[in-house]
Amino acid sequence: MSRGSGLQPRDLPEEVIGYTPEEKLRRQQLRELRRRWLKDQELSPREPVLPPRKLGFVEAFWQRFLQPEKLWKRQVFKIYNAGKFTIINLIIPLWIAHYLVKYHAQVCMYVCMYVCMYV
Repeated sequence: MSRGSGLQPRDLPEEVIGYTPEEKLRRQQLRELRRRWLKDQELSPREPVLPPRKLGFVEAFWQRFLQPEKLWKRQVFKIYNAGKFTIINLIIPLWIAHYLVKYHAQVCMYVCMYVCMYV
């Protein structure tokens, strides 16, 4: 004998034991609905479909600037490389040579003339 109400399963009417056909149908429909809902939660490869984002001024500039192989970009790169070469290999060495000639060669010349006069 089970504890509780004291009723045995054989004492209960037959329609109380188990689910009625309507309850079984309802439970089956709920299971199908849950399965369908879970399946719908999976994203397809095309999702999410978002509207195109409005870019600000600076971000739009960089998006356009970073596009590969634009003609003006190649020209700017060539000019930059030519300018870098000119500054490093021409202007800086000429400036150093000018500085040495202007401030050190004349001093050396006067020192040499002074030494030569009194020797």
